[in-house]
Amino acid sequence: MAAAANYSNHDDAKMNDTFSLANVSPQHPVMNRVVWSALEVMTRSLLTDHDEGQEKNREGRGSRSRRRQAFVITGPLWLPGNAIRVQDENSQRRNLKRDLYQYSYPGIGVPPQLVHVPSHFFKVIFSVSESGEGGDVENGGGEVEDFAAFVVPNHSFDGVDRVNLQDYLVRLTDLEAVAGITFFPEKEQQDSLEMFDLITEQVWMKDNVAMNDLGDRGGTNTIVAPAPSSSLPLSKKRRAKIRKRLSEMEKNGSLPTHLCLKGSCDKVVRIRKT
Repeated sequence: MAAAANYSNHDDAKMNDTFSLANVSPQHPVMNRVVWSALEVMTRSLLTDHDEGQEKNREGRGSRSRRRQAFVITGPLWLPGNAIRVQDENSQRRNLKRDLYQYSYPGIGVPPQLVHVPSHFFKVIFSVSESGEGGDVENGGGEVEDFAAFVVPNHSFDGVDRVNLQDYLVRLTDLEAVAGITFFPEKEQQDSLEMFDLITEQVWMKDNVAMNDLGDRGGTNTIVAPAPSSSLPLSKKRRAKIRKRLSEMEKNGSLPTHLCLKGSCDKVVRIRKT
């Protein structure tokens, strides 16, 4: 999952390590060579920007020197592919039905030794900075300056001519729930997860793009195969709440910036199949 191109100009040993089976997860060829590749190129571009920004800050021209680091967390996901409504036999109420979610994904190999192919892949990108008196970036301290989280379906993209990387944005809390990973382990950062989610929804609202909801809000079953075709618009009521809550939070200090609010994620990728 760590791309070899990340180390091609820096460290041959680390680049060779990327070809270890411990770093491998099966991806559909179209998804890998087109969509995922574009996401990796975008990520490397962002990391280069952070490196250049760090060098400029070290010069200390008219501002406090700030150390800055960028982090990328990548991994596989197995999400449901279908939802079915069934009778709840344990309920005291008659005719009460609930949803059951079904998983369906291929296995590679010969039973019983099978590799379970992920239905999706995720990537979380964020940068952390510290001022002269701030926390230690090396040990996980400091403040999150900007961030983004993506979930991309691992399929052939049949019938799709082009996609926008911004269409695969997700909330951090939703991704933590389905991945079983705490991306920001510090308590104060966990307390700020609502803020990260609101800022993500601000992107959907600002650019008037559809939302990818990994949850099951309002019985919409949008946890099933998130993709632009199954996305939902933000309601007027939700838009008003986002503006109000972010305004309240901003009074207590500066807020992190979503990478897509800088235009970094608004990239159209043409699907070319061979």
